[in-house]
Amino acid sequence: MGEQVQEAIELVKTHTIGQALTDVVDLNIFTTGAVQSLGQKTCHGAAAHPIHNALNIIEEGYELLHGLKVSYSIVVQLFIEEIPEAEIKEVVSFFRKLGLEPSLKGLKLSYSKKVIREVTRKAVNGPVMQLIPFKVIEEMVISSIDKLEKMFPTITRT
Repeated sequence: MGEQVQEAIELVKTHTIGQALTDVVDLNIFTTGAVQSLGQKTCHGAAAHPIHNALNIIEEGYELLHGLKVSYSIVVQLFIEEIPEAEIKEVVSFFRKLGLEPSLKGLKLSYSKKVIREVTRKAVNGPVMQLIPFKVIEEMVISSIDKLEKMFPTITRT
């Protein structure tokens, strides 16, 4: 599927419709519907969506596409859940192949301790965050954001 996704992205860039794009859109619609209907009240995105929502307090963040903020937030959630580093690197590598840069710098969002604390405060107090099977505190999210930013510096694209 990864190759089809990359092909679909190229089709979008050239404003062309093709089978790969149709398949990826169909899969996205199906998967989203299945996850939303089957995954209600589970932790599948319990940190990712509150973090996404909290990024909207950064002025530049409000204008970013949903998927860009969610991809960043998924990686933060992986750090919160203490997923092995090799798996996190695999996810980041996949996102990068899709042209997503899951870092604040990659999203062109400013980083300051004050802003991150505000984002974190809003995220941990979001109702969906409570679905994670352990208590998520602000320091866990701040630490996860810091780890992400240090581990995966933004790739310079030419």
